Amino acid sequence: MISCFSFAHFFKSQKGDHAYGTQKDTRDQRGNAGRDRLYENKIRQLHNQETALTAAYSKEERRVRTRRLCTEAGILEHYVPELKTMDERNTSDFIRLIACSEVAKKFLRMRGLRNDEVPTDPTPERPLDVPVHPVEDTGIN
Repeated sequence: MISCFSFAHFFKSQKGDHAYGTQKDTRDQRGNAGRDRLYENKIRQLHNQETALTAAYSKEERRVRTRRLCTEAGILEHYVPELKTMDERNTSDFIRLIACSEVAKKFLRMRGLRNDEVPTDPTPERPLDVPVHPVEDTGIN
């Protein structure tokens, strides 16, 4: 037969801290802390993935832009070989003369660009002394 003392001791040891919830709360807090760490790690991983994807996207955009610019410069040099010997300022002035010509404006309008996107005159900080002359008749007029 179990004595009252041993039964009470058994009951108390079983309930122990559970009676007040302290042991269970401690386990829950550890469990929550573990889950919080998991969530923090997942957030950090997602942030790192976002950073990596953004960097890869930027790198791809730069690659595409560089290829486009090199292709366009090659086309321009093909039709105007003198550009190879010009410095940057003369090259810039030459291209602005082309872009500001009436023929170029008409061509850009035909391609569907709005009028406010078509270049008008040279920039005021560097005006050109050379007048813009129309190019030979190309059939665009």
